[in-house]
Amino acid sequence: MKYKAILFTCATCIALAMILSAMKYLQIKHAIESANARPEISQSIEIHLVTSQNWQEQTTITGKVVVQNRIDLVSETAGRIEYIGFESGDNVEKGQVLLRIDATQDMARRDAIVSEARLAEIALERIEKLFKTGGASLEDLDEHRAEFQSKSASVRAIEAMILKKTITAPFEASAGLHQLNIGQMITPDHVITELVGTGDRLWIDFNVPQGLSSTEIGTVVQVLSEFAGPLQEQRQHATPAEIVAKNFSVNATSSNIRMRAEARRELVGLPHGSFVKVLLPRGKMRTITKVPLASIIYDELGPYVFTIQPGNDMSTLNQRAYKRRVKLGPQTEKEVIILEGLQGGETIAGIGAFKLTEGSLVGTNDG
Repeated sequence: MKYKAILFTCATCIALAMILSAMKYLQIKHAIESANARPEISQSIEIHLVTSQNWQEQTTITGKVVVQNRIDLVSETAGRIEYIGFESGDNVEKGQVLLRIDATQDMARRDAIVSEARLAEIALERIEKLFKTGGASLEDLDEHRAEFQSKSASVRAIEAMILKKTITAPFEASAGLHQLNIGQMITPDHVITELVGTGDRLWIDFNVPQGLSSTEIGTVVQVLSEFAGPLQEQRQHATPAEIVAKNFSVNATSSNIRMRAEARRELVGLPHGSFVKVLLPRGKMRTITKVPLASIIYDELGPYVFTIQPGNDMSTLNQRAYKRRVKLGPQTEKEVIILEGLQGGETIAGIGAFKLTEGSLVGTNDG
């Protein structure tokens, strides 16, 4: 009797377990069937049509604007100012008198020396006549000739001094600020003002690393204002400049080579001494594509995008997302260059790509 009770109990437990398992199986089967009966949920994303374009890698270098004519105008002599021929900020013409220093004493000395030179010339003429008739020796002739030449040289020297006291503009320029006054005493090497040429061309000087020293004269670079906004916005308004000269030795301290590009002044629109960005091309032209930053997704293997293609369910209405590995190039705030992995004409996921997985059904909006 005891064994029959144990066997009955075991049989009851086994039957109960089988019943519970069957019930659980039916529940799971019903859940799967219900899930399969529901339509597949599509992910709503923005799509982007990939376009290809030619592109060349560029190195960004800091450059400096240099006008072709610029000087600090200084006085070579001391004296009292008697005339000022310009105002601060004026545009001045070549040869225009900018400043005149009082030369009254110099002109008086010049007149006296001119008279002495005239007397020496008359005396020389007499001695020459006497020498021809034998009335004067060769020594007398040489002395009078030397005296005349000395006086003539003195006249030229003082006339040069008088000329230095009238200061003119050496080229067409814009004058800088000054604080000069009539009657003011100035000394030699006194800076009168700055003159900046108004020509239609200017230079952009910049240093390049030794590795880019092979850049040839005639190469066209792009010039961007250092303070005109983010680099990616400036590229659309870059000014072309042609390299016209370069040093042929490497700077021993910086290991750089200095180069000079020339550009049209009105395009650059910056004053002398301004800093700019110079985009120096490097490498060969290649075909690339650009995509929005939102299209790029990263995992442990690197960056990838989702291409949007017709699904394998034979329905052209169903678009699905498929992962594609890409090689990235330089990027801006909104776009990134794809060096490898995509071709023009392909469609990829844009905003919302992070929601996708391999084979996801997508509902698209043109981006």
